[in-house]
Amino acid sequence: MTQMDTRSQLHHANANAFAKGGTPPSLEVFNLSKRFGALQALTDVSLKLRPGSFHALLGENGAGKSTLVKCIMGTYRADIGRVVVGEQEAELKNPRQAHALGIGMVYQHFTLVENMTVVENLVMAREHVPAIIKWREETDRLAKLMTTMPFRVDPTATVRHLAAGEKQQVDILKQSYLKRKVLILDEPTSVLTPDPGRGT
Repeated sequence: MTQMDTRSQLHHANANAFAKGGTPPSLEVFNLSKRFGALQALTDVSLKLRPGSFHALLGENGAGKSTLVKCIMGTYRADIGRVVVGEQEAELKNPRQAHALGIGMVYQHFTLVENMTVVENLVMAREHVPAIIKWREETDRLAKLMTTMPFRVDPTATVRHLAAGEKQQVDILKQSYLKRKVLILDEPTSVLTPDPGRGT
C-alpha cells in the first residue's frame, strides 16, 4: 500500500467519523504562505484551533484574513504550508473535501437561493440529496434544530422575503444543519444587528 493510499483511507475514515457526529476535530495550520502574482497575501502563518474553543482573527483590510480561511477551506491552494485536521494532514483541493472533514464556513456574501424557502435551501445544500424528499419531516427537523439556536427563522419563508440579518442567520443555521464541526465565520456580523423595521 502506498503512502498516498494510506492518506486517502485515513481521510475517508476521519470524514465518516465526523459525519456520524463524532468529536469535533482539532485544526492546525503550519507555515502557510500564498501569493497572487506580485502580491504576497500570506507569509508563514500558523494557528491552532482546539475543540470547543473560540478564536478571533484580527487585521486591517487586505491583511490576508479571508485568504487564510479560504486556504483552509480549499477554495485557494496555499503555495507553502500544511493543514492538519485531527491527527491527519489534509490536502484540501476544494471546499467539498473540507466539508467531508466537518469544516464549514459562513461567507461575507450570502450563499442562498433567493426564490427557494429556508428549508429548501438547507436540504439542497446536502452533499447527497435524497431522490424523494419528505418536506414535512425536513421542516419539523429544522424547527427542532432551531430550538437549540439563539434565533428563529420561519422554515417555510422564501429567502427573498427575509431581512439581511435573517439571511445571515440562515447561512449560520445551515452549517449546524449540515453537521459541520468546525465553523469559520468570515465577518458575518455586520448584518446581524436588529432590524427595527422587522423586529428581529
